[in-house]
Parts: sequence; C-alpha cells; structure tokens
Amino acid sequence: MTDLTTTHLKYLLDQATSGPWEAKNSDCITSEHGEVLWNADQAVDWNRNDHDVNLAAAAPQLAQEVIRLREQVKGLILAMETKAANNEQQNPAIIAGYLKEIILGDHDE
Repeated sequence: MTDLTTTHLKYLLDQATSGPWEAKNSDCITSEHGEVLWNADQAVDWNRNDHDVNLAAAAPQLAQEVIRLREQVKGLILAMETKAANNEQQNPAIIAGYLKEIILGDHDE
C-alpha cells in the first residue's frame, strides 16, 4: 500500500513540481507555469482514462488537503485533551460543529 503518512506526503510535495497542476484535454498534465509533467505520448502502460488524468492532476491539492485536515484534527484533539485535563465539560454539539467546520468547510458540495 502507498505510504500516506503526513511525513511522507510532505516529503512527496516537497520533491514534486509545485501545484496546482492542470489536466489539458486529458492528453497531458501541466504545472501552473506550463511545464509538461506528463503526456500521453510518454506514458508507459498507462491505460489512458480521462478520469485518471484528472485525478492525477489533482494529486498535489489532495495531499495538501490531507495534511491540513490532519493538522486541524490534531489541534482539536489537543484542545479536547486540555479541557478534559482541567475537568471542563465538553459539549458534543460544539465539538460536532468544530468538526463540520474543519473537515467539511466549504467542500461539502
């Protein structure tokens, strides 16, 4: 299975051409500066599927989103642990609201 740890995702992002990437006519993926990162002519054993190309082009933003979510959830867990250590009550509705805002944000379409 692919290593999807936060450390590995950050490493992959640091080593990759910076995003955003864009799929053009499902024939190639380019960087924001127009560099061709992949094209159909150079692919080896790539079963060309428009959806695959679009997903590959979204990879940098998806990795960044995973990292952002993990950092946000980690912060929420720390806040909850701090409240628990201080014997403070935690309202489940408030926690659910924070989770909705952090995880769904404006992406719940």
